[in-house]
Amino acid sequence: MRIFQPFFFAVALGFTFSIANAQQADQEQDQSPEAEETTQEDTSGQADTAVEAPADATTSAVASTIDGEQPPEEVVAVHGDWQIRCRTDTGACFMYQLAIDAREVPIAEMSIVPLDAEDGRVAGFTIVTPLRTLLPEGVTLQIDNGRQQKYQFGWCAEAGCAARFAVREDGLTQFKRGNKTRLTVLSVEKPDTPVILDVSLSGFTAAFNDLQSR
Repeated sequence: MRIFQPFFFAVALGFTFSIANAQQADQEQDQSPEAEETTQEDTSGQADTAVEAPADATTSAVASTIDGEQPPEEVVAVHGDWQIRCRTDTGACFMYQLAIDAREVPIAEMSIVPLDAEDGRVAGFTIVTPLRTLLPEGVTLQIDNGRQQKYQFGWCAEAGCAARFAVREDGLTQFKRGNKTRLTVLSVEKPDTPVILDVSLSGFTAAFNDLQSR
C-alpha cells in the first residue's frame, strides 16, 4: 500500500507532503490511477499526442481514493523504477511511481492504466500533486528534450490535486523511448518559482507490457 499524506513540514517551495511505507503508517490516503477527462494545452504548437481520457476509464482502474476511500492494494511486480500495483479485492492493476524534486524528495505521484478506446487511446495517466499547487497553471510534462504539454487539474481533495490525460499509440511510444519525464508545477506560496519534478522512464516499456497482460 502506498502512503501519500500531507503534513506540516516545509518541503520544496511550500509543498507539504510525507511519503512513508504502509507498515509504519497508522492511516493511509491512497490515490487512484483513474484516467478521466482533463483539459490539455500544447505549449509547443505541434500536433497533439495526448487527448482527453474517456469518462468510463475508471472501470479499468483502481477505485478513487483521493476522496478518502482506502481500497486494499499490493505491489505485485517491479520493472526498473516502476511498480505494478493491484487491488486485492478486484484485481484491477496500474503502474505507479513517485515524482521527486532535485533533492530527491517525493512530491507527486504518477499512475497509469491501459485503455482500449475506440478512438485509439491506449493509456490513461493521472498525476497527483500537493494541495497547495497553483491550480490555474496546471502541470507541464516534458519527455527528455521533447515538446512540452500542459494539462489542467480536474479536482482536489484531502489527498491532493489530480490532473488526468490519455495518449494514443504515438504518445505512448514517446514514453517508451524516453529516459525521463519532467513535471513542472507552481505552488501557491511561490508562484514565480517553478517546482521541477522527475519521473524516471526506466522500466516503463516492461511495466506497461506487464500491465497489459494482466
